[in-house]
Amino acid sequence: MDPIAPAATLITKLWDPIALKLAFIVEAGDNVRSLLLSMNRLKDKSIDVANRVSAAKAQLLTPIQEVLGWLRRVEELEAEVSAIEQDFLNQPTCFCSCHYDLSSSYRIGREAKRKASEAAEMQARSFDVVATDDSAPAVALDLPTPPDVGVESPLENAFQYLFDDQRCVIGVHGMGGVGKTTLLRRINNSFVGRSDFDLVIMVEASLDFKIEQLQQAIADRVGLPLSQNGTSKSWAIEIKRSLNRKKFLLLLDNIWDPINLTDAGIPTGPSKCKIVISSRFESTCAQMGAEKKIKMECLTPDKAWELFRQNLSGDLLNDPEIEDLAKQVAEDCNGLPLALVVVAATMSTRTTREEWQYAVRQMRKMHLESLVPLEANLIPTLKLSYDNLPNDQLKLCFLSCSFYPRGHSILKEELIESWMGLGFLEEHNDINEIYQKGHFLIGKLREASLVVPGDDERRVKVHDIICALALHISSVGLTPRTEKASSSSSRSDPEKIWAVDAGTGLTDIRADYLEGSSIERLSLMHNNIDTLPEKTDFPELLSLMLQCNDSLPRVFPRGFFKGMGRLQYLDLSNTTVEDIHGIGQLLCLEHLNLSGTPISKLPQEIRFLTRLKYLYLINTYSLEIIFAKSFSGLHNLRVFNAYGSSFRFWATDGAADVDRASLSELNELINLKALGISVGTQSTFQKLFDMSIPIRYLYISDPDTAPIDISFNQLRLPSNTLRSRSKIDTSLLEMTIKNCQDLEVVTIGEDRKGAPENVDGGFCRLCTFKGLEKLHLLHLGKLSNITWNGVKPCEYFPRLRLLRIVGCDKLRSITWTKQLPDLVNLYISGCAEVQQIIAEEDEDVEQEGREVFPRLKEFVLRDLPKLTSIYQRTLPFPNLVSLQVFRCPKLASLPFGEGSACRLQEIHGGKEWWGNLKWANRASFDRHFKQAAS
Repeated sequence: MDPIAPAATLITKLWDPIALKLAFIVEAGDNVRSLLLSMNRLKDKSIDVANRVSAAKAQLLTPIQEVLGWLRRVEELEAEVSAIEQDFLNQPTCFCSCHYDLSSSYRIGREAKRKASEAAEMQARSFDVVATDDSAPAVALDLPTPPDVGVESPLENAFQYLFDDQRCVIGVHGMGGVGKTTLLRRINNSFVGRSDFDLVIMVEASLDFKIEQLQQAIADRVGLPLSQNGTSKSWAIEIKRSLNRKKFLLLLDNIWDPINLTDAGIPTGPSKCKIVISSRFESTCAQMGAEKKIKMECLTPDKAWELFRQNLSGDLLNDPEIEDLAKQVAEDCNGLPLALVVVAATMSTRTTREEWQYAVRQMRKMHLESLVPLEANLIPTLKLSYDNLPNDQLKLCFLSCSFYPRGHSILKEELIESWMGLGFLEEHNDINEIYQKGHFLIGKLREASLVVPGDDERRVKVHDIICALALHISSVGLTPRTEKASSSSSRSDPEKIWAVDAGTGLTDIRADYLEGSSIERLSLMHNNIDTLPEKTDFPELLSLMLQCNDSLPRVFPRGFFKGMGRLQYLDLSNTTVEDIHGIGQLLCLEHLNLSGTPISKLPQEIRFLTRLKYLYLINTYSLEIIFAKSFSGLHNLRVFNAYGSSFRFWATDGAADVDRASLSELNELINLKALGISVGTQSTFQKLFDMSIPIRYLYISDPDTAPIDISFNQLRLPSNTLRSRSKIDTSLLEMTIKNCQDLEVVTIGEDRKGAPENVDGGFCRLCTFKGLEKLHLLHLGKLSNITWNGVKPCEYFPRLRLLRIVGCDKLRSITWTKQLPDLVNLYISGCAEVQQIIAEEDEDVEQEGREVFPRLKEFVLRDLPKLTSIYQRTLPFPNLVSLQVFRCPKLASLPFGEGSACRLQEIHGGKEWWGNLKWANRASFDRHFKQAAS
């Protein structure tokens, strides 16, 4: 061991403290200068931080205490550094400017070193936030919510969109009382105690909600005092400045009219904020920029009963009979949450079975006002949607939906035609424009959630409770007045009522109706009425609806119409009436519907109805005669529709038979804007091309006579003069060719080479039908081929949406259907020789693969014993929703591959057929299969 090492270690331990003290003495001046530099840098930073704090205070924010403490320490440190600098400058020096007070130099050098280190540490501090908004409450306020039964699925969807960085505005829409407010409150409460957002703001609007009210509500929630003399624009600047620093969620409930969020000062952007809007109007959500929309639906029966039961008090359900009655009452609320809650609360005090039985009867009659008190707020809440409709026309159209039975799925076309007859749609020279206006109004009612989709896209429904609202309004004389009804009123009292007893099982017209002198419109449709009074007294009655009463007397009492002198609208369709005595007494009648009745002849007195505008004889299968001159007095007739009628043999000019009406009579009606007609002879058919009246519906049938040669090739019309008058190629919407038993070939386009112009062998040549939407080829027993010469189906039928080919036993090929660009519904049934829908030899399928059935939604194949395939390869079917296959035993595969039929919902067919299918992708379609009886 080196004897010197211990001595060296001892010397080092003794020297180091001495050296450190000597360094403080020697480097005192350097340490002071270093301290001053660090302090200057720190002062610069403190000025920046102080400015940020001042700006935050100007926005009424509260500075963070840690930041304020740091600023105070900077001020203290600055004073300490100044004292050290003064001590250093005041030290005594010798003639060579050296400080000879070693003790003072040591103290100053040491303090300067320590303070410089502290200054550097403080200068390194970083403050991202210097102030907070202590005026704001918790992130989300805990709001009271009713039982939230049934909102689980829309809540899940809402959260999915809220946490999607690409979505900013979400719209929630649905009818009044369906649970939109409940959903938004559930969303709000979900963020209580969470930090996903800095702030959750919920604003519940009212009917006349203004942008200033929204701004004030947001300011109150944020804790921002808006300037009293400010304008909406100045407030928007203040609100935007306040919200820009936050990640916020804004919930806007019950918005009626669109609000410009930017004008309100609400910043938007997926990463900055989320906005959820609820409205009864889907269009309001769209106009406010909703990128995703959630439709609130009524509850399922199980969920509805759960909600109803939760809102019943006491032990009512201990009585099994009351429980059964309660379930019926709940069922009649049809899943509407508001109705379930209000009705249950109202019935909680009803403890006897008789009271519950009465409630069931009132609900079935949709007499809500007799069951639920006005103060329960059910009817007023629902009525807001009605009150907010923009005009009386739309209100009348909505109220007329209550004429139909509860839950009835109403054909849109039927509804529009009723509006025309009731005078709710203004007249126009272009009948298509009237129908388009009708569809537009239906869309407006749907946007307002007053009607909902029906059983298919052609129909709409009215929710039972909404229908009860309409009945309440119309039954107490609150309906808007049409100009026609007001001008023709025979009484000064404006409160005329609408009486509705549709689909309730009536067997006669109630006595209180017969005594109802103030009844303006009476709907007794869809009942079992079998007796009619000999006389009536309806001095104010404008509309009578008796359709779908299949027990009506076949002959009307002669005095039945005498007390209806002002009647303008009469619907007897789909009844058993054969003879309507006294119809000529209804001199004010404008709308008469006898469709689907067994009448054998149109009453001659029809010609006395000089105000008649709309006459419907659709599917009058027993109609044998329309007498000559029947139309002579109908100068105001606008629509005559006898599509599907058995009266097909119209008299021709110069014919010996003068007892039958002729097409010339119709052609002389200058106001006739739309025609639906059935024809059964070649001469009658040719005459159609000599008419200037737009033909909308054409029914060609010849079951009982010799075959007719139908020739209407576009290039071989009777003459250019006649062609110029005909509008059939653009006006025709629906056509049926039925029971032409000798028709063998339909040739479309140029004639077959060498074929004579007039063919006796059963050829049918068609012109282009640019507006045709529905085509029915029915029971053409000898039809073997439909040929296309030099033309494409997409050119001849560009708008064809529905095609039915039924009972064409000889037909082999229907490959041409694949080229129909607008086809939505395709029905092939009873065609014994069809082996493939698209033939294998059709080589252009692969080239046009994306265009094959591009819009087809419903595909029905039935009774095709030789059908082996739809097509041998896969096809996309991008819009197919439903496929139905019945009694097609040889169909062993479907043309679905991976990615095919992405919107498919159901495949209906027999279990055995499905089990025997063999194609690679069958397993992936198993979930869509639904066994169905054939």
